Amino acid sequence: MLLWAVVGVVLIGVVLLDAFETIVLPRRATRRLRLARLVPRSLWRLWSGPRGDPGAAASNRETYLSFYGPSALFLLIGVWITGLIGGFALLLLGLGTPLVATGGDAGFGTAMYGSGTTFFTLGLGDVLPPTALGRLLVVLEAGWGSPSSRSSSRICRCSTKPSRSARSTCPCSTHAPARPRARPNCSGAMLARTLPWP
Repeated sequence: MLLWAVVGVVLIGVVLLDAFETIVLPRRATRRLRLARLVPRSLWRLWSGPRGDPGAAASNRETYLSFYGPSALFLLIGVWITGLIGGFALLLLGLGTPLVATGGDAGFGTAMYGSGTTFFTLGLGDVLPPTALGRLLVVLEAGWGSPSSRSSSRICRCSTKPSRSARSTCPCSTHAPARPRARPNCSGAMLARTLPWP
């Protein structure tokens, strides 16, 4: 059981480090094995494959390819969120503090469900931690989940509608007013740091 707790801690650590390096760190991370590098590259291989007929209109092909950036961003955020939810579920199970369901016995599926409702701070009350350690982990997960959800929605909003003002509300834009064009919008900035364009 302790192995599941270790796997959960490693999964949570990998996701948090990757999100930190991608969103907060001002320099490009040099590690080759990163979620923010693997997910967009894998999606690009799938996305760029069916480009369509070479004789098709260039505008149709460009429109199709233009959906890649926001889609890769949404997928990456989804992978991060799923990793955090799964990591906390494994941590709860591995430490012997499984969530107790009101309808019966709790397994991994119930732990994932409880972890998801905790991460998104739904608080339905049908899955509860019976021990003090379990309650502590649930509070810790809710503490990570609420800011993560707000940050994700802000990043996604910036990637679809970048601000045109000198002081952008985008979390990726930290430039001073004297340099209004110092950084591209969020999805462009994130993808430029993760993908080598051909």
